[in-house]
Amino acid sequence: MIYQKHILKNGLRILLIPKDSPSSTVMVMVKAGSRYETDKEAGLAHFVEHNVFKGTAKRPNAQKLDSEIESLGGIHNASTGQEYTDYIAKVPSEHTVGALDVILDISLNSTFPQKDLEIERGNVIEEIHMYEDDPQSKVAWDFLSFLFDKEPLGRHIGGFVTTVAGFQREDLTSFVSRFYQPSNMMVVVCGQFNEEEIQNKIEEYFGKLPANQAPSFLRFETQQKEAQSFLEYRDIQQTHLVLGVTAFDRHDERRFILEVASTILGEGLGSRLFQRIRNQLGLAYYINSEYESFDDIGLWAISAGVNNSQAKAAIGAVLSELKKLIDQRVEKDELIRAKELIKGKNLFGIETSHGLASFIGFQSLLSKEVLSTEEINQRIDSVTAEDIQKVSQELLKTKKLNLALIGPQQDKKGFDEILKID
Repeated sequence: MIYQKHILKNGLRILLIPKDSPSSTVMVMVKAGSRYETDKEAGLAHFVEHNVFKGTAKRPNAQKLDSEIESLGGIHNASTGQEYTDYIAKVPSEHTVGALDVILDISLNSTFPQKDLEIERGNVIEEIHMYEDDPQSKVAWDFLSFLFDKEPLGRHIGGFVTTVAGFQREDLTSFVSRFYQPSNMMVVVCGQFNEEEIQNKIEEYFGKLPANQAPSFLRFETQQKEAQSFLEYRDIQQTHLVLGVTAFDRHDERRFILEVASTILGEGLGSRLFQRIRNQLGLAYYINSEYESFDDIGLWAISAGVNNSQAKAAIGAVLSELKKLIDQRVEKDELIRAKELIKGKNLFGIETSHGLASFIGFQSLLSKEVLSTEEINQRIDSVTAEDIQKVSQELLKTKKLNLALIGPQQDKKGFDEILKID
């Protein structure tokens, strides 16, 4: 995995990743997501992300900005997570510098016109309504909210209607001035490009900016001492649930073990949960297991949509599969399937310029080390059945269990009574 890393005097990190590809991807990444917000700012990082595309002094409105990218044969997008925001353009390689100019401009020079703020406010509020109306999405955020004790890490990235409705232009400019500092940002270019042209363009935008430091976030420490559940009643045809525990942060070496364990449990059609809950019991259309990690903590969770009348039976079956991971070592063929599936996904993920830029970029922005796919695969291959059982025994305890449900369920006591694993 060959790439160049440069750091300007003001702390801006630049990643130049050559790739023999007909397209190039340019990204500006910022360590500023929803967990950096105060309670009054809930949703502000996401609201900023929506509004940077509304115009700069050089490109005074959204139509001009959008048309310029499309005139280069490209597409652009952005996203906000708990710990980051990123701005992306993907174009034919001959237009890399032009796309870079647009993305650098919006990330540093957005004017946030008041008229457009009001329009986008309505759009974002409807986005919040959309996710709240979707029980599969809503139960996931309910789970995160009580797993992380209502701290910013577990708060919906979009915030709340009440907070978004109150944002003023000064809130956006203040957030940008605090967090969109060179030392808190990264520029990634992947594809075919002229290195000197790229460096000159970045220097044009960032070279004279001061080396100010951005604020950090409060680290999370779980206070959970017993199993807990949350039920939201909705008169719908399916019960949606998330069952899980806190787990390792993104820097913990055991994350590779947990990734293999999660894959065995519920990733892919050959996983234990898919075979048991869907193929054998017919209780769910979707069911999966996922490990997600942050800077200071992680989570391991099972998500499913199950038959209303069989919700307790489905949860019981899931718990029995978790107990198997605790009591028994996984079989050799399961271990091989999980490892090869992970390695295959890693390979597929870097086939495009966007995938490779994201793979290296997010590690560089958020992690303490940047691993190649080969290095990751070596660590995946080193995982043993004994490792998986040990990690399962450490994480899967009754006192650590968390359950969130949305559906026509009202028997919270009954669900609490079955929420046992040891």
